[in-house]
Amino acid sequence: MLKILNAKIIFFCIILAGIILRLYNIGYDDLWYDEIISFWVSSPQHTFIESYSIHSQIEINTYTYHFLLKVIYNLFGYDLNYARYLSAFFSILSILLIPYLTKELKYKNLTNLTTFLVAFNIFLISYSQEGRVYSILFFFSLASYLYFIKIFYKRTKIYTYFLFFISTLVAIILHPFAMIIFFSYSLFLFSRFTILKEVRPDINYSLITIFIFSILFYFSFFLNMNFTNPEHYWISNPDLKFYTNFYFSNFFGSRIMGIIFLFSFFLLLFKNIKIIKNLNIITIFILIIFLSYFLPIIFGYLFKPILISRYIIFILGPILLVISILSFEIKNQKLKYSLIGILIFSTFANHFSEQTFKQFWQNRIPSKPEYEKAIGYMIESDHLNYIIKVKKMKSNKDSLDAIANYISILNEKNTNSSLVKKVDLERKIEAIFWQLCPQDINERECRTKDILNKHNILEEKNFNNINLKLIKIVK
Repeated sequence: MLKILNAKIIFFCIILAGIILRLYNIGYDDLWYDEIISFWVSSPQHTFIESYSIHSQIEINTYTYHFLLKVIYNLFGYDLNYARYLSAFFSILSILLIPYLTKELKYKNLTNLTTFLVAFNIFLISYSQEGRVYSILFFFSLASYLYFIKIFYKRTKIYTYFLFFISTLVAIILHPFAMIIFFSYSLFLFSRFTILKEVRPDINYSLITIFIFSILFYFSFFLNMNFTNPEHYWISNPDLKFYTNFYFSNFFGSRIMGIIFLFSFFLLLFKNIKIIKNLNIITIFILIIFLSYFLPIIFGYLFKPILISRYIIFILGPILLVISILSFEIKNQKLKYSLIGILIFSTFANHFSEQTFKQFWQNRIPSKPEYEKAIGYMIESDHLNYIIKVKKMKSNKDSLDAIANYISILNEKNTNSSLVKKVDLERKIEAIFWQLCPQDINERECRTKDILNKHNILEEKNFNNINLKLIKIVK
């Protein structure tokens, strides 16, 4: 009885810690470019048609997330942090969903370990505090895995097929890479049919329905997609370093953490190869992980690079589940608990070198562009006019509008009666003005010669990922 009580207390503490890490200082950083364009596209000042039009000009992903965000803004108001609250909400739901997923897997003692690894994962915490689609995508991918397991083991009722259909389809229309989940399910069922002669018409019909809706959706998406600026393409094919860690250093917070989890992952696969060959539910997780790397890499080499770590955030669930499941499959008790202890200790200890823990006893270091400080600096100067440097984006005009909108909102928060004002460079309204250069979308030097001819730089000031130059036009 005491052992069960202690396990429940530990589980509650894990959940509580995961929630705190996602909500604490959630609005500390200013928005960065991707969040700024989401904030602009979803603005209530646009109709849904206008919003969709701007989205197609400025974004490369589907409109689904921006539609959801626009509904939130229309219902609750146009607040800078609501998009982050939405991400945190779904990230917390993901922590709460994991125990149900592990319960369906029927592995003892799995819940606390897997929940801990999800709750304390640095990558998931980071994206839970960002106003973008990725935390929501992660949640719906977990939901899809859960309902697939239910229908695979036939521990289900008819409505579970509907929930599987909805969760999988929502993940797919949130991001094109989620189609990899669909391909993994299909390959898994095909393998069981080929090798084990198993036929599952119930799942097949569900997948066919998902496929039809997905094709219709993406046909419309690609038909309306706008490739405004051919110079705007920043993704490159993986370099040699990628093949030594497969983004595990991103997923787990550092190079050493990436090595620990990648080594554990491959070691456990090697020691449990017979289990994987049985084509059970672990195999589907392995397929999702493998295809999430293999398909984008092949596509990148044949056509155009498309792979970056956040696009495949949905593989973190399978990675952590495989590691947790196979850790408990180790027969040697000493080795089993040593490995589990290393995973838990390293994950927890790593946070002491990250802002997730350090922010509780010292000032947090900004990780995104400091727009608010830059604007405050301009307000305190004698010059309140500014231009924004934007080059080689998908749509320079819409990017300028998005950043200008964000700055205007920050202006409204400022109690100082003097407010900075964006000027039209072509009209040369003022001979002296600031160039505000976001360094997350421009080169670090933020050169002025590529947008101005004769000019002098009177002053230069740097903030985190923001460069300010006070410029005087020479006539």
